[in-house]
Formats: sequence, structure tokens, C-alpha cells
Amino acid sequence: SGSSSGGNTPPSDVLDKIREYATQAWSKVPSREIATQLGDTFNKFIESGLGGQLSWGFISGFCAGFAVKKAAKLAALCVGGLFILVQSLAYSGFVTVDWGKAGHSITNIFDLNHDGKVDGKDLEIGYQKMMELLQFNMPAAGGFATGVVMGIRAG
Repeated sequence: SGSSSGGNTPPSDVLDKIREYATQAWSKVPSREIATQLGDTFNKFIESGLGGQLSWGFISGFCAGFAVKKAAKLAALCVGGLFILVQSLAYSGFVTVDWGKAGHSITNIFDLNHDGKVDGKDLEIGYQKMMELLQFNMPAAGGFATGVVMGIRAG
């Protein structure tokens, strides 16, 4: 049931079914003229170079988002490890930690809108600043932004 190419070619009955379904789908297109116009528009888009810019923007954005997520995970690992170390030293009596003062200092660093608390608004400001930095001088910022979001989700 395979061919001489090592079984990588689908059986002829499968290929026949694919051709049949493709023919049926093509016959249901309202107008071949519309399909031709769509194809021409797509080809013009590709020839304009914008398709390449969007692809480059998306790919570079994806990689940047992926790296941001990995860096955030590494930062969380470092901060968590440092907390465990300091808390262990405090528990053992080697150091005394003023967690109230530490919390106040951390709030001052991450309170980007200076309203006295770290919340979703600060996260949004941080995200906007990051995107401003990453999108600087990018030719296809829309593809880049989409790529960053997808990269962060994948990371």
C-alpha cells in the first residue's frame, strides 16, 4: 500500500479523494473572477515587500517575546532564591530583615504611575515602555506586536 519512495506518498485513493474535495470546493466559489482578483491582490501584496516586513516583524517580535518571558522566569527564580536564602538566614538568627522597609522599597521601584501601589496599571505602563523600546525603528510594528504577544505566550 506504499510506493517505491519508502511509503511517504499517500495511496492513490487518498489523493483521488483530495482532488475530488478540492474540485468540489472550487466549484462552490461564487465567482472565479472574485478568486482571481483575490489572488492578484495577494500577489501584489507579496511583491510590494510588505509581506516580508510583516514576516520579519512577526518573527523578530516572537523571538523578543520569547526571550522576555524566559528572562522574567529567570528573574523570578533569582528573586525567589534570594528570598529563600535571606529568610533562612533570618530564621537561623544570622540577620534581621525589616520586610516592611523592603516592601516599601520594592513598591517604589515597580510603582510606575506613582500612586503608592503596584497594580495592573503599573503592569500596563511597564508593558507599553517595553513595547516602545522593542518596536523602535521597526518597519512592521503590527506584526512585531503580535509576535511579541505570541512569543510571551509560548515562552
